[in-house]
Amino acid sequence: MATFEIEQYELHVMTYRVEADTPGEAVVKLLQGHGEPLDDTLEFIEVCHDKGIAADSAPDLATHLRQAGIELGGGVVPLIPTVRECYQVG
Repeated sequence: MATFEIEQYELHVMTYRVEADTPGEAVVKLLQGHGEPLDDTLEFIEVCHDKGIAADSAPDLATHLRQAGIELGGGVVPLIPTVRECYQVG
């Protein structure tokens, strides 16, 4: 039996500290990369069903999932950007 590493798209929220005169200026600074992330504020929200591998680029995977009853809405394998088989040395 093989072992695989699978990435899953997830939504998280993280809090940043920004010095600014107004809330709008603070958001602009954050979007420009000037925020300081606060420790221990990363929080999981949910998995992201809207992103994934295009079924056309992974036809074998798409076929297997369809046969297992997994819907591929919009021609996308939901949640998954990559699947890689792990090769163990030794």
